[in-house]
Amino acid sequence: LGQALPVPFRDEIPWPGEADYIAARLEAHRVTTVSTQSLPLFVHEAKRTGAIKHTVPLRSATLSAGASLPASAETVEGLLAWLFPHPYLRDGSGADRPWLQEIPETSTAITWGSWAEINQATANELGLQIGDAITLSRGDVEITVPVIILKQVKPGVVAVPIGQGHESLGRWASGVGENPLRMVEIHGGTLSLQGFAVQATARPGEGTDLARTTFEQDQRGRHLARSIPLSQVENPDHWLETHQQHYDHRNLDSMYERHRYPQHDWGMAIDLDACVGCGACVVACHAENNVPFAGADGIRAGREMAWINIQRYVEEGSDEVNLLVSLCQHCHVAPCEPVCPVHAAYHTVEGLNGQVYNRCVGTRYCANNCTYKVRRFNYWDHTVPAPLELAYNPDVTVRERGVMEKCTLCIQRIREGKEEADRRGEDVGDGAIQPACAQTCPAKAFTFGDLLRERSAVRRLSESARGYALLGDLGTRPSITYLAKVTRGDSSDTEGSHH
Repeated sequence: LGQALPVPFRDEIPWPGEADYIAARLEAHRVTTVSTQSLPLFVHEAKRTGAIKHTVPLRSATLSAGASLPASAETVEGLLAWLFPHPYLRDGSGADRPWLQEIPETSTAITWGSWAEINQATANELGLQIGDAITLSRGDVEITVPVIILKQVKPGVVAVPIGQGHESLGRWASGVGENPLRMVEIHGGTLSLQGFAVQATARPGEGTDLARTTFEQDQRGRHLARSIPLSQVENPDHWLETHQQHYDHRNLDSMYERHRYPQHDWGMAIDLDACVGCGACVVACHAENNVPFAGADGIRAGREMAWINIQRYVEEGSDEVNLLVSLCQHCHVAPCEPVCPVHAAYHTVEGLNGQVYNRCVGTRYCANNCTYKVRRFNYWDHTVPAPLELAYNPDVTVRERGVMEKCTLCIQRIREGKEEADRRGEDVGDGAIQPACAQTCPAKAFTFGDLLRERSAVRRLSESARGYALLGDLGTRPSITYLAKVTRGDSSDTEGSHH
């Protein structure tokens, strides 16, 4: 755990003996931490990390033969309390990072808080609905969290994530959520998890309102996140006919004149079979493009700022989960462009939906007309305490209040890659330019490149039998191609999106 420095570092010595005092305190810390570094190196590392790290003493605990992790225990009502690590915050050591707090948890789309996951049958028994509060107690310790109903949770289970509920861990973690580990006790070296009590309330308690980015997990027949049975991968004709992909969506008629791209037509392919919903692309986009965080109240008001997000869909009658990576589709026939009265939303000569921040006057017509709802409006002047502004990417403009912003496929990286190729007197190589999401994805689900280059990887994937355009039948001609998830579904099933 990081401990704040007891005395600030100063270049000027305002009173005699302060330098010796600080040096003595730092030397004491160096000895306490059993550091093998010299004092100058120890001080340099402390300045670099902003903290002096001490080892926390470990407490031993003996688990029973039937114990398992995540921690679980029977409640007095016969319910099973299940404590599991938060998928992004894990044990909570990273809870003071607002980027991690802002990522919607993949299964629930919840940000900035704690919750309890239960099955619909359990909710019916307790008389609960989504957002209602539930109190878990053990002895004198209790926590109150909102309820989220998921059919993937077994009946009789109350699952609560750990990683939140810090009393003191920086400005963005303190007081956020609840810490269910406070109810866990150690008796005689044995981890005790027995005797939980559950009490349901009809209305949410103060501070338990869910901050969710979406409340919908049903595709409602729109085939947004698609899947294809393994038996049809080699012969996908039946699947293509079912999903109306026998035509090339790029050749649909339009009332607008087609754009001409003299040099490049940038596009991306996203393999939904590779995506695991880890959220690394979301954090990478935040860091690369200076995307602000909205906070819990902003999320509740529907004012999230993330340029890219991962949507989760579970079809009725199936437990198969399909993920969809949602970002600006960079449509060749973009509905957002013709409605902007000041031409802030425009089409570049390289196939991108551009956005001129200096020209935007905040009418939000483009967001209203966007088919995919991926544009974000700045309702506030987002500021960070000094010196955190030094972490901004200097290659990307920090937007002000009252402008619209969205994914640009990291246009700053595109320009840098083109300039580097010009300096070498070469063409931009296939794969030489990587947007932040593509560079960071551990599963390599993103492929970026030039659609005009016949042998490029993105061109090949865009023509794949698994490839489809998101709502391509509307004629927007997106530059993003999705590759359907491969499932073990029966080839006789023609729905294709819920196996």
